[in-house]
Amino acid sequence: MKLTTYVKASAKAVATKVEIGTNVYRSTWVSGFTWANTNMGILRYIGQNNSRVYSGDAIYVGPLGGCEKLTDGAVDTLFNN
Repeated sequence: MKLTTYVKASAKAVATKVEIGTNVYRSTWVSGFTWANTNMGILRYIGQNNSRVYSGDAIYVGPLGGCEKLTDGAVDTLFNN
């Protein structure tokens, strides 16, 4: 399984795409994702997905990459491909 979170910096919107084998599932774009409007307590830090933190944890996250210089249109293209 591959899970990717996309962020449009200018539009302040996020979306998620999940790929499992040949199946692809996409969320809709969600805006209003700001510090004041979002309960960040519901998210766990990536570093907690380490089997040394939780015994028996089979989740591994990585490698992580960013796209800080992409336009919102370029992020849309990646999300739709």
